[in-house]
Amino acid sequence: MRKPGRRILVTGGEGFIGSALMPRLSEAGHEVIPLTGDVREMAEFDVPADVVIHLAGVSKVLDSIGSMELYDTNVCGTSALMLYCHRYGASCVMASSAAVYRILERDDALAETAELEPLTNYGISKLLAERICIQFGQRLKVPATILRIFNPYGVNQGNDFIVPQMIDSVYHRQEFQVRTPHAVRDFIHVSDVARALVSACDQEHGGVRVYNVGSGLGVSIWELGQRIARIMGLPSPMVTRGAFPAPNWVFADIHRINADLNWAPAIDLDEGIRALIRDRLK
Repeated sequence: MRKPGRRILVTGGEGFIGSALMPRLSEAGHEVIPLTGDVREMAEFDVPADVVIHLAGVSKVLDSIGSMELYDTNVCGTSALMLYCHRYGASCVMASSAAVYRILERDDALAETAELEPLTNYGISKLLAERICIQFGQRLKVPATILRIFNPYGVNQGNDFIVPQMIDSVYHRQEFQVRTPHAVRDFIHVSDVARALVSACDQEHGGVRVYNVGSGLGVSIWELGQRIARIMGLPSPMVTRGAFPAPNWVFADIHRINADLNWAPAIDLDEGIRALIRDRLK
């Protein structure tokens, strides 16, 4: 049941997903409180809220960011956030990732009950953060909704992600090395992710719930590049060299979020790519 006019605290609101989310929360009539400090110090934050949307975190281990900082931010930051929620009686909506799942060697959608076996430090940190939410939900009755977001793309995404990289390579006629052409992934537009986050805020429940946020469709990396080139009316600059891994599949089963939150993606991949191209080339 929707309860408008709530106080919603957002961590990481200045980031890629946050930039799409913040206007939607205001449009829905919520009072939005952006957390501007370090999420690891959130246990001491003294402004109460009804809901916390947890977007803050380190998404990649870069040269300047070691894995220790990734774990410290993503895991300890989540622990501090849940302590805040317990203190003020707030519920949590956590942005997790499809990186927590075991990659499938068959063409099949991943349900929320699928095996969890992250392969990267980022995926491991997100799974540990999920476990913290579950522990607080079970032991201290802090309501939490975990959204496992697949491959988001859209305006304001950094250039180190594959969709903007491919767009730039096609436009500049630069060679784009594809190391995993047969890997199938699920690309979901950031505005659809934002809608899912808003819907999760409006839901009232006890305990912990977990939902996939994806398009429900798998697209290979090779097909993604071909689509981008076709939409731009330019030749594809993609090349493959040498051996590459066997095909693997990571795409979402979205039946649960559709049934519980009445959410479904509204922007298909071609439409989303066209909008992103217009924005990047304006």
